[in-house]
Amino acid sequence: EMNNIISYNAIICSHWKVCAVPWLGKHAGSNGGIYMIGMTNDVLYNRIAGYEIGLYTPGSAFPIGQGYAWGKVCPQFTPFGVMKGNVNHDNARYGMYLDNQFPRNLDRDEHGFVKSGCPEFTDDGKDNGLIPANVVEDEFDYH
Repeated sequence: EMNNIISYNAIICSHWKVCAVPWLGKHAGSNGGIYMIGMTNDVLYNRIAGYEIGLYTPGSAFPIGQGYAWGKVCPQFTPFGVMKGNVNHDNARYGMYLDNQFPRNLDRDEHGFVKSGCPEFTDDGKDNGLIPANVVEDEFDYH
């Protein structure tokens, strides 16, 4: 998934263990109100409460993707879309947890699959980090 707009949602759970559901063969221990592996999506003005993690992007947990995208993506290095105005409160561990994300300049096709890998450096030895860098704006997290 990419280029979606996730906006103006109120996502509420009475207790994080109630909303912890195992899926895709994974345990229920790491969940989020918004759980993203496809990072290039706009996440705007959402309100998230009561989860283990409010907004969770565990890209390094699946470094070469999952399912059909396995071996065709690199979530840990995929740039984010616009992240602005989100509020996370009373989540068990974190409000926003961006994991170990290191957005890079990636050459991707229309499906988001990388065409030439996810190198740390360009062919001429320059840093391949995303320029301009991703920015999270107006984020507010509290217990």
